[in-house]
Amino acid sequence: MKTPTTLLRPILATACLTAALLTSPLFAQTTATTDPVGFITLNIAGTGGTIPAGFTFASLGLMNAINYQGSADSVTTNTLTVTAGPFTASQFNATGSNPAYFLEIVTPTGAASQALGAGTTYDIQSNTATTITLMQSLAAGVVNGAQFRVRQHWTIASVFGATNNKVVDLSTNPPLVVGLGSGSAGTADQILRWNGSGYDIFYYQTAGLGGIGWRKGGAQSVDASSSTLYPEDSIIVKRLQSASLSRVLMGAVKTGQTSVPIVTGSNVIGNV
Repeated sequence: MKTPTTLLRPILATACLTAALLTSPLFAQTTATTDPVGFITLNIAGTGGTIPAGFTFASLGLMNAINYQGSADSVTTNTLTVTAGPFTASQFNATGSNPAYFLEIVTPTGAASQALGAGTTYDIQSNTATTITLMQSLAAGVVNGAQFRVRQHWTIASVFGATNNKVVDLSTNPPLVVGLGSGSAGTADQILRWNGSGYDIFYYQTAGLGGIGWRKGGAQSVDASSSTLYPEDSIIVKRLQSASLSRVLMGAVKTGQTSVPIVTGSNVIGNV
């Protein structure tokens, strides 16, 4: 996936998430799967009118549905090929510099031992009808016959709404869809994502130069709605408004092994 971060699984995040399993099965686009579906509630703290800002520490905790699951007939350093040609060309392509999908190596159901590389994940650069090209090199031991899954990444837009319209104010009756506080870089609520050395800051811009939409700090004219939120990302929501908000996020409960690399330096990791 991205440059690996690390494993400080924020205890605070668990206090901000309420998880529940549903009984509905989850189906892949081209291959049936039975991963359980679930939801989490991101409870976003407001200021209550008594503090300058409310801070919420959270991780997404769920993943998008499986788009494809199968075995690679052949593997190279950073490609996997399925000779039957099950893909639509370019369906997993990155969106500009943002990977839109990722691939996970998995252990086949019923296998006597864990597959080499199981749980490792990789951003997808592009694909043809038969071959997926990754942004990173596969782990040692991933060879022909490796079983893998493809899922879509979460993004700022898919979690918080393309037009900032996926969080609600539960203090009203009925609850109102209000979005995070919008405005300029200095007045809007912020979503902070750790990048390995500091925090990337995202906000919904409705004031100032650069147009309307999701923006990243320091790039007020560039659409940031497709910015990737990784499964292991720990995010912070800095809210400047009084009311608390909630976002119910539906997704797939991850099963199997998970590999989260740890690197030298500061690491902030969410619970996947």
